Amino acid sequence: MRRGKIMTDAPYSQESEEAVIGAVLTAPLAYLNIAAFLSPEDFFFIRNEYIWSAIGRLEQRGDPVDTVTVSNELQAMNLLVEVGGPAYLTQLIRNTPTSAHAEIYGMMVKRMAKRRELLQACKTIEVLALDETIDWKEIATLAEGKLLSVTVAEHGQENTDIKTIVHEYMDSVEKAVELRNQGIVPGLPTGYPSVDEINGGAYKGELTIIAGPTGAGKSTYNLNVARNRAKAGAHVVIATLEVNAAAVTRKFVSMETKIPVHNLKNAELTPQEWSKFVEASQKISRWNLHIIDQYPAMSPLDLRRELRRIMHNEVVDYVLVDGLWLMGSDKRSDKRHEEIGCITKNLMVIAKKMNIPIDLVHQFKAAPGDRRDPRPIISDLGGSISAGQDPYTVILLYRESYYKQDGSDELEIIIAKNKDGNVGTAKLGFNKLGELYTELKPIDNLRTPTPENVDDTRKDLFH
Repeated sequence: MRRGKIMTDAPYSQESEEAVIGAVLTAPLAYLNIAAFLSPEDFFFIRNEYIWSAIGRLEQRGDPVDTVTVSNELQAMNLLVEVGGPAYLTQLIRNTPTSAHAEIYGMMVKRMAKRRELLQACKTIEVLALDETIDWKEIATLAEGKLLSVTVAEHGQENTDIKTIVHEYMDSVEKAVELRNQGIVPGLPTGYPSVDEINGGAYKGELTIIAGPTGAGKSTYNLNVARNRAKAGAHVVIATLEVNAAAVTRKFVSMETKIPVHNLKNAELTPQEWSKFVEASQKISRWNLHIIDQYPAMSPLDLRRELRRIMHNEVVDYVLVDGLWLMGSDKRSDKRHEEIGCITKNLMVIAKKMNIPIDLVHQFKAAPGDRRDPRPIISDLGGSISAGQDPYTVILLYRESYYKQDGSDELEIIIAKNKDGNVGTAKLGFNKLGELYTELKPIDNLRTPTPENVDDTRKDLFH
């Protein structure tokens, strides 16, 4: 089924159209980037246009995208039979070489669509030029408009006018300077001024990887940060893959009451501790906090679906994902490092598209015993993360007591990679009673702001 309104010799690529749809059906998260430049009308074959429209409708509602849901959507549109039924969707997946090249296929479809637009514009100009009742100057103006309409920026793309960009940049810097003068970091603070002094807090649209060896205090530190942000009024979402929601809640209660976690787990509470437990539970229940724990191997697509459901009614200020090493990939591979690379890239897309900061907890093997300094370095992460090509921040955690029996429990937060920002190390003390991290010495020139005081995006400040 080709478009009757276009000349029969118009350029098109049936293979590219089928491949981009097949790739999205295989890896639905790819749709986010492709839909930014590819619209249903760009498809030459009408049935492919219908399928792309159905996928868009599902995405807009936050529903999953697969052959079953797309078939149902097409059925609701009374178009399932016209596109060739579920068998055609299955054929598209089977004939797609790889979902990794989804954007390339989409660009090929877009290029063909633009060529058809140019041909149609030229045909219209030819008709106008042959009409002697129209002044040639008017024809030239109309022709210029027709050609310009083909080359203008696509609907929905960001404004690239330098005047607008500079004005927005100046406004954002002015706002950040005002915050700094008030002792407020421009990003969403961790609650630890010594850490915020280095990296400025968390910025919307950015992914931060926080990593350390097993037992180094990764989850405890990040739950401390999540607690600080929730208590300051931020809307926090925690996606936990390692433990369930009850275990996370138990940690928060321990932090609030300083009752040991094992006492809470075993229900060994004195009457005084019971009163503290009830009071803390009531306080925590008032935090603006969501905990996602129903996915044993959550993929980025699963996370995006849950976030869209939550964000349907309210804004999310911060997302914590614990942990990367347990996540499933939207792109299956027999090489785990390739899957990890796919996961981090997709999470960066989610952070950017949803305009939220995401902290991603990861673990790796401890430094070799023969290394002089056991402090972690980026290469310890291995695979695609250690390559350091992607623009995320990397924070590494080090605790001496992990390596030495009589070592210090102080936690070193090593900001090892920070695109367009500072790197450095902050140190926090550890209170085993309640598993709380605390500042070793107070910093008076920084205050903990509420989310309303925080600048919208670091991108405006540094890009």
